Amino acid sequence: MRVTNYYDKTLQFITGCTTEPAIVSENLSFIEYLYFIFTSYPEIEMNYPPGYLGFTINGKRPGDFTILSEGDAINFFVVMHSRLID
Repeated sequence: MRVTNYYDKTLQFITGCTTEPAIVSENLSFIEYLYFIFTSYPEIEMNYPPGYLGFTINGKRPGDFTILSEGDAINFFVVMHSRLID
C-alpha cells in the first residue's frame, strides 16, 4: 500500500525533498515505519533526539499502536531545534 511523507523545511535539508511517496506492507505500525525513516535518514535521528520531532498521520498524532493505512499522509516536523545543529 502507498503512504506519503511530508517534511517541514528544516527536514527537507536532510531528506532533499518536500514529499516522498512510499510503498509499505499492510499492518505496518507507525513505530516500525519510523525506524525505516531513521535508517534511511540517520541524520534526522542524530540531529533531533527524542522530543525534538513531531509526527502526524492525516493531521492526527499517532498512538503507540497506530497501524498505517492506504493513502496515509505522514507529516514529519521539528518542534524544537537541537543544539547539536545550531
